[in-house]
Amino acid sequence: MSNYAQSHEWVYNEYHKTDNVVTKRSYLDILKRRANNGSKKAAEYVSLIEQSLRKA
Repeated sequence: MSNYAQSHEWVYNEYHKTDNVVTKRSYLDILKRRANNGSKKAAEYVSLIEQSLRKA
């Protein structure tokens, strides 16, 4: 896995570690931007986060 792909995972993990809503939004925005630039892995993480938000 490339460093860039690993950074998607890091952002995803950090999203779940923080309770700060503004920080969560920033992490989600980062992943969405990367997904819009063609990253399938970032798109998967965005999908997982959005699914968890719908369940909450």
